[in-house]
Amino acid sequence: MWAFREAFRAAGERPAEGTSTAKKNYAEQLSRNLAMLFANRLRSGFPEITPDEKGRRHERPARTAKGTKKLDVNYSHPDIGLGLGVSIKTLNFRDADSGRYTKNYTRIDNELRAEALDYHERQPWALLVALIFLPVDACGDYKSGARKEASSSFGQAIKVFRYRGNRNCPTDADQLFERVFVGLYAIDEDDPWDVRFFDVMQAPPRSGRPSKTLTLEESLRRWPGSTPPGTTRPSSGPGSRRLPPARRGPEPLHEPLLDDLGALRDLALPDDDRAVAQAPERSQARASRRRFWSNFVSQKARLRFGVVVREQPACRCQKHPCTKTAQRRERFATSGEPGRSRFDFRNE
Repeated sequence: MWAFREAFRAAGERPAEGTSTAKKNYAEQLSRNLAMLFANRLRSGFPEITPDEKGRRHERPARTAKGTKKLDVNYSHPDIGLGLGVSIKTLNFRDADSGRYTKNYTRIDNELRAEALDYHERQPWALLVALIFLPVDACGDYKSGARKEASSSFGQAIKVFRYRGNRNCPTDADQLFERVFVGLYAIDEDDPWDVRFFDVMQAPPRSGRPSKTLTLEESLRRWPGSTPPGTTRPSSGPGSRRLPPARRGPEPLHEPLLDDLGALRDLALPDDDRAVAQAPERSQARASRRRFWSNFVSQKARLRFGVVVREQPACRCQKHPCTKTAQRRERFATSGEPGRSRFDFRNE
């Protein structure tokens, strides 16, 4: 599955006034088809991406701060954990009461917030992209008599989901996605409008179809590799290097994302944090284990012969278990008996 029209046709006939069950089944099948399409377009650079080429392993779970959570498109590797994740949401039907597509915006935004927070809290270097698909007629439901700040369903989607994107470095808020796009698709197959993408960091028109949109290839080149137009990125500091910018001219679609696993692991972190994230060299690991073992050997030997408090610095362990010794006394202390000596003799 490589083309959007193929993905929409494979989802079956779009229910016009069907029951909620029919609409739910259509939305689920469409999301699976779109996930397969994006996985196929990225597979040349990410062979292990899921769903696989045979359509298996849909919604493969990824580790989060709260266990595992399903992800529509998942690229994970043992060396880096979750490298790239794509969350796909579809809004396919108008609300019967309002005649707009805005009814479930808050619910979807909450779902995206929870996903980004759980994934980034455990794996802050993971690259997450959110794709929200809307029918293109969501651009034309603006009512001229509405309040001044009102806009079409498409314009309202940009206003809501804008605050869920543009995470440029691992020190940014965990509940953000690296990139968020709204995909507009035509319901009528006779409509020449193909699926077009709009970056939520751009300003949308109040009504009507946007004049500046992105094809699939153009949107993929904006996945965490360059700064969208209209936004700025600091020239230095933690947010100055995220991933290498997209190169000009013909190129595989995956190249703006990363060229190899080392680039993702290295460039996903600020310069100051790379030393913390890198695994220790083998020689350092062996030295650390030797020191760890010598601590316990030293403690055990000193406990055997008895270590007094003044020799405590010789024990390098934090809690100094070598000072936990007991000595026999002829008298013991008592408390709670006024008028008696603080010390009593046992045999008196």
